[in-house]
Amino acid sequence: GVQVLSKKEIVFTKANQSVSIYGLDYFNSKSSLDFIKNISEDKYSILLLHNSDLAIKDAGIKADLILSGDTHGGQIRLPFIGALAVPGQSWLPKYSKGLYTLENGSILYIDSGLGNTLFPIRFLNPSQISLITISGQ
Repeated sequence: GVQVLSKKEIVFTKANQSVSIYGLDYFNSKSSLDFIKNISEDKYSILLLHNSDLAIKDAGIKADLILSGDTHGGQIRLPFIGALAVPGQSWLPKYSKGLYTLENGSILYIDSGLGNTLFPIRFLNPSQISLITISGQ
């Protein structure tokens, strides 16, 4: 019963409010994003994006909410510093875990998730599953 959203959009409607949900998988490249460059502004839009780097580096990728998790929260975090490194951002990354407002106004949420990258360790960064509630105005 699971629908894979690899370069696809689905529209969810409840109480006369529509939400577009777009998805890209791990293997999609920047060239795969053409289908979401013109997201309609008449519906709330959610982009499920494995790797947040695409949204961080391209202001043309605009969705109301972008959900991501490839960073694993940095796996190793230090108090007052945060993540030491994440894939694609190198040392002391600006975007590693949590809620961010991007320059184009999109809200980006990066979850640390359940897994790890190359090394099966986590320090001061427990695995997590987030519950996100979106309410209409």
